[in-house]
Amino acid sequence: MTMFGMTPPMRTGPSTATAASEAGLPYAEIPGDLANRVKDVLANEPNHPDPNVTFDHSSTTTKPFNLVSFLWPHRVKVALAIVLVALETIALQLGPVLTQIGIDDGIATGNRRTLLSAAGAYLVLIIAATAMGAVRVAFTGRLGEKLLETLRIRVFTHLQRQQMDFYTSERAGVLLTRMTSDIEALSMLFQEGIVNLAVQALTLAVISIFLFRYDPLLALVTLAAAIPATLASSIWFRKRSAANYRNVRNRISELLANLQESLAGIRVITAFHRQSASVDTHRNFVNAHRDANLDASRANAIYAPGSEA
Repeated sequence: MTMFGMTPPMRTGPSTATAASEAGLPYAEIPGDLANRVKDVLANEPNHPDPNVTFDHSSTTTKPFNLVSFLWPHRVKVALAIVLVALETIALQLGPVLTQIGIDDGIATGNRRTLLSAAGAYLVLIIAATAMGAVRVAFTGRLGEKLLETLRIRVFTHLQRQQMDFYTSERAGVLLTRMTSDIEALSMLFQEGIVNLAVQALTLAVISIFLFRYDPLLALVTLAAAIPATLASSIWFRKRSAANYRNVRNRISELLANLQESLAGIRVITAFHRQSASVDTHRNFVNAHRDANLDASRANAIYAPGSEA
């Protein structure tokens, strides 16, 4: 207190901007050279156009969402991928034909020119098949990523349309699994599964044509012995693997949901000394996920060797 009962005003230090300027940091505590480098980076940054995403709170489509309807907008690229697969498959399957020509018309008859021609053609086919395989893998990889991008946006848009009670009943970890690992699992279908299906179908067609060309009766006997058993085992595996795959995805969603809830509530778990109970609960989810994968592995262990046989 001073005379007349008044308190002198309190002294205050320099403001943040003033202190930063006196310290040589005039740009909100960012050094000038760093600010200049940031400006250079922004000046050379290419323009990234905003994605064209349409959204409505109510779904405007009445078509069923399945694999055909999902791939239909990309039908031209899918058809091009199938063409690349066909060319690659034909190039690979012509190898045994050239081997036959080299042996029957080259080695057996002592015709060196025919043998060298068949060997040279075989080498060209290998190089061509390798080149087409590289182009096909790169093309289907880009197509698969584009499909996954579309699917992610569609799933996220669908989640935005849900009512609040949907998020009350659904666990956040389950929804995150649907958006992440479940969609990532589909990348195998888009990038390898469909391609392998086309390769196997075309391989069967090309081999069948050559077999009937050599001996129609023997070809018919061979296909009649192999195709029914293969179809029967494929139908069985389809039903079995569908159930197993659904079980595996449900178990991994429960596992990740438990992990997300445990991490979000770690303070509560620690406060009440629930670490051991939390570990036991998580171990149960891990064991369920392991058992589901073992069931899927058993089915695959039966089907894959059976198909080879």
